[in-house]
Amino acid sequence: SLYTESGEKYDNYDFCVFSLPLTQGKVIWFQNSKVQLPEVVMNPSWALLLKSEKVDLKWRAAFIHDNKLSWFHTRESKDSNMLWVIHTSPSWTKELIDLSKEDVDKLITNEVEKLLKIKIKKIFSETHLWRFASSGENMSRQKFALDENKNLAYIGDWFCGGRCEGAMESALECFQEVKKLF
Repeated sequence: SLYTESGEKYDNYDFCVFSLPLTQGKVIWFQNSKVQLPEVVMNPSWALLLKSEKVDLKWRAAFIHDNKLSWFHTRESKDSNMLWVIHTSPSWTKELIDLSKEDVDKLITNEVEKLLKIKIKKIFSETHLWRFASSGENMSRQKFALDENKNLAYIGDWFCGGRCEGAMESALECFQEVKKLF
């Protein structure tokens, strides 16, 4: 049964699908199922959302290996400026984890400028720490968890390495399997 904060009970469902971060969700999963979850270690990542004046780039997006940064993507905004999303590597994130958002913003910006050999003129920026961002090389071969006896499933990006693509892959694989049960 599912209960709301106000105490309402819902138990007339065909199937219940958990879609929670591993660290928070596994407690609830194991309260309701004996089906084992894969052993996955989640890595943190700082994300920088940035709006800047336009700058010429060779690439609009890139996965970056063996660097302090792991990924960036840019696109032109409606007002002809640039919008950026930049993620740090797990190892660098661990070094920066206790720093302020402002300090991390400066460090990431400096690293991007150095890597791309550009100068960024910021209009707006916001940093966010994702403590459980990706499973990377630790990712599971299992795409989701399924308890057919209790009509429960568990999906999440962490099954498939992280990122929104991993979440979609997990959900699609689970849906295809659950569909066979009905």
